Amino acid sequence: MKPPKIEQKKVVPIIDKSLIDCSKEYKVKRDDKLVLLAWKCGVSVDKLAQINNIKKPYQLFIGDTLLLNDNKKITKNIINKVKENKSNKLEKSLDKVLKKADQIIKNNDFWVLPVKAKIKKRFSKTHQGIEFATKKGLDVIAVSSGEVVYSGDKLLQFGKMIIIKHSDSYYSAYTKNESVFVKEGDIVRVKDKIATTSADNFYFELRRKTKYIDLLTLIKNKK
Repeated sequence: MKPPKIEQKKVVPIIDKSLIDCSKEYKVKRDDKLVLLAWKCGVSVDKLAQINNIKKPYQLFIGDTLLLNDNKKITKNIINKVKENKSNKLEKSLDKVLKKADQIIKNNDFWVLPVKAKIKKRFSKTHQGIEFATKKGLDVIAVSSGEVVYSGDKLLQFGKMIIIKHSDSYYSAYTKNESVFVKEGDIVRVKDKIATTSADNFYFELRRKTKYIDLLTLIKNKK
């Protein structure tokens, strides 16, 4: 008598749906946000909005097609729309606002560390953030005042993640959190508690537009 066949369950590979091809056109899906798409592709939010002619508050609609890379050739229609909506006078005005915001950041004691813990891995050319040796339950605080523009777990490698916009140029990201106490649209002040750490080491990034910034350098310059 033959032994009964044991049905083997198919192993379904886990696919990181957060990975997208930033060199191709992208169709907007449910729960997509412009700030998160920009973060994934290393493009500034304002630049991504400009490329796709999206006006504030940067609302996306399911099924819309976006260009995710500012190096990609922009269609003539988009170029014409951008030219129509932006005069030289407006561009000069925006430049003044950005320069003023940058000057405020440089001239004020503006930055603090996000957690009280030993730094495990510092910022470098090959490691564009700061990793802290943390334990579960430590307070995570805002490194500067700003608006929460993302709070979620769509990027699997970063777990529960928060992104705060501090000016038109600066964005900070707080990753691998256990509990999150802020939602998108919340205004936070420097040192406000926004989350607690998980059992994984806490990881932090700061960007000025698309350039990664070493937070420790900013703090050191204020001393």
